[in-house]
Amino acid sequence: YTVITFSAGGTLKLGGIAPASLVESDFIFADPPVNIAPDFIGEDLEATYTGAAVAIAGNVTASDIDSDDYGGGSLTATITGGGQQGDTLSIAWSDPHFAVSGNLVSYDSDGEGGEAGFVSIGTLTDNINSLTIAFNDNATDDAVAKLTQAIQFSNAKSYVAPGTRTGLRLLRGDGQRHQPVRRGHADIR
Repeated sequence: YTVITFSAGGTLKLGGIAPASLVESDFIFADPPVNIAPDFIGEDLEATYTGAAVAIAGNVTASDIDSDDYGGGSLTATITGGGQQGDTLSIAWSDPHFAVSGNLVSYDSDGEGGEAGFVSIGTLTDNINSLTIAFNDNATDDAVAKLTQAIQFSNAKSYVAPGTRTGLRLLRGDGQRHQPVRRGHADIR
């Protein structure tokens, strides 16, 4: 390590060597950067289940002021308490913003459709009543928000018991210990 000292005359010394005559006001001293958790907000939806898949979150925004991406993080949707046999979570494959091939999730980053604008944003682990997308460095605020809105609930049974049964959790990466950002839920009626 290097020791920086100032002598009484204002001479800077780095490890005992005086490379220049500088005064303390020539330097800016700042606290180390703070790792601020991203904002992840949206509406927990209440849906009347009629047999067709329904979205579990709406009007979602994601914003991380101290990172450009969610690489190393993940988004997990789960069936929580109140679930029943046949409850299934999936990504709306008909959503024009996303494509899934095997376990690779891609996002239309330019918003114009067609294959040219699609970039891989992560890998999908689908366990029927939970799914997790492990993000890479292409996962931006917009991609995370739209992906969250594309997650849907379905059940093939003719009767689905009403109640709160889904949860969302966003974890961020950046080489930091993953931080839970938000947990949400949706009511199925």
